[in-house]
Amino acid sequence: RDLLEYGAVGIITYDGSVNYADRNIDRRELRAMVSEGVEKIPRETIVIAWESYYHMVYDLLAAGFKVINASWQPLYIVPSRERNWGPGELLNWNVYNWQHWWPNSPAYLNPIHVAPTDQVLGAQLCVWECTYEREIQAAVNNAATLSERLWTVERLWDDESYFRRHDEVVRRLFILIAEQ
Repeated sequence: RDLLEYGAVGIITYDGSVNYADRNIDRRELRAMVSEGVEKIPRETIVIAWESYYHMVYDLLAAGFKVINASWQPLYIVPSRERNWGPGELLNWNVYNWQHWWPNSPAYLNPIHVAPTDQVLGAQLCVWECTYEREIQAAVNNAATLSERLWTVERLWDDESYFRRHDEVVRRLFILIAEQ
């Protein structure tokens, strides 16, 4: 009964579970993580901000949460969606930027930009609905650029210079994966 509760936005959430987990992992100096949309969670919980619909990232930051950027655009790779993003779009993105392809999201017409802050812990690629081979191909191709943009918030390379380096990094990553 505690596991499913109705949150303030009228969706099923796991508030009781998150609070229980947070109380128990706190003893081990770990932190619980939840996706944006879960209500009534401890401030110590890290929120994965992805949709820019249930909670605005600037509201989460103002409330004291730490977040991980999982913005749909350009961090999701989902083949059934009309639009997917590759290294070119990632190169023009930064960790303090949230965008969305969905017209109902406030980040659709006006991407959300927040000031640099230590509360933004980083970003993650989200890949699903793929075969293993397609998932690895897409993730590796985008991970090289994601890493570049996380380490250098301000661009250091023009497109041509960056992609010469990118192709070599991707080639080396595939060699590492093949050895596993």
